[in-house]
Amino acid sequence: TKWFDTNYHYLVPELSPDQSFRVSTTKPITELAEARALGVPAKPVLIGPVTYLLLARMHESGASPLSLLESLLPVYAEVIEALAAGGAEWIQLDEPALVLDRTPAELSSVSRAYTALNEAKGTARLLVQTAYGHAGESYQTLTALPVDGIGLDLSERGRANLNSIDKYGFPADKWLAAGIVDGRNVWTNDLTGSLEILRRVQEIVPAERLMISTSCSLLHVPYDVRMENELPAAIIPWLAFAEQKLDEVVTLTRAVNEGEDIVSERLAEN
Repeated sequence: TKWFDTNYHYLVPELSPDQSFRVSTTKPITELAEARALGVPAKPVLIGPVTYLLLARMHESGASPLSLLESLLPVYAEVIEALAAGGAEWIQLDEPALVLDRTPAELSSVSRAYTALNEAKGTARLLVQTAYGHAGESYQTLTALPVDGIGLDLSERGRANLNSIDKYGFPADKWLAAGIVDGRNVWTNDLTGSLEILRRVQEIVPAERLMISTSCSLLHVPYDVRMENELPAAIIPWLAFAEQKLDEVVTLTRAVNEGEDIVSERLAEN
């Protein structure tokens, strides 16, 4: 079925009330080891346990997928411990289900989950990433989690997250992954406008705890504009695929850390 409101599809997990879980692959751990051997400071990304269960379908009518959380968390803890032991500095857990309306019981499950997983992280840092919109009533639960960073969508779709930051503040002991580069469309970023938003964020979150990011995974866009040979030349400057969006993230990061002239120089080059 569709992954939230995107055109990306996923296979729906089908679970039973007596479902058991186990680690069935070492893929994240072996790929982290491969990256580190090549000198790449890779960040492992996993679907978060709460989103995994909320997107699942139960075989028994009326049964709640979240009833399986306690049996699922030890498996997540095992993987997180292995990634931390393998040298991961940050481990990202994607919880996009938190941008949808959630009940108090569901939000309580989020708190339980990350209290448990925080104990498994060792020297690694945990980042809980949302996407595809405004965290809404989940915001205060997110910022109270015992994790090291929170990721918020600050693109047009999730711009209301700015209001939550203004209203409730942001914990001084956490990092904010500011998703200012839209990961869903194929258009170039308004770097000047994005920098203005980031300056507003910096009134609450200092630059040393601010990570510039895309609003979501870049799986929704093509790989590289430079590989397109049949597009009209006049359109190319308007387009930003995955490689170009990463360049935009780097430009905005440098602008935050080194000064706004970085953006001016980038625009002059284009």
